[in-house]
Amino acid sequence: MTTIQKRNLFLVALTFGAVVGSAIISYCLLALSERSLQTDSKSFVDATVVRIVQDWDEDALTQRSAKEFSASARPEKLTALFTQCKHRLGRLREYQGSKGSLKIWYSIRAERLITGEYVAKCEFDKGEAEVQIRIVRQDAQWRILFFYVSSGVFSN
Repeated sequence: MTTIQKRNLFLVALTFGAVVGSAIISYCLLALSERSLQTDSKSFVDATVVRIVQDWDEDALTQRSAKEFSASARPEKLTALFTQCKHRLGRLREYQGSKGSLKIWYSIRAERLITGEYVAKCEFDKGEAEVQIRIVRQDAQWRILFFYVSSGVFSN
């Protein structure tokens, strides 16, 4: 093997090593970012659900809503939902936490869509309920896409 061939082989190996090293570093950074986003999204859900349901505050929901939620949720339906929840469930006694997951999608144009789906368990004056909530990351903030309350007290 000539000196030129050895040098070319060395350059190819060096380039390959740099590409692999960059890929490993990128993967580690993405994993750290995802873990941070998971913690951040759960904190947002826990604080937001408590803020909304402790006194059934419509404004607390609409202030944290995504554009898509605001465009599709009719104010009179929202008022009816919150009135029914306030009457049938009462005030929040205990927030039992949320469970859920975060999903991150990447597009060809290097855009990133981050959504989360959670279920929060709550105990109210008149019964238990689950709050299903979907969130999305918009403009570096978490926003509510979907908010649904289910409880056995509604079937009575």
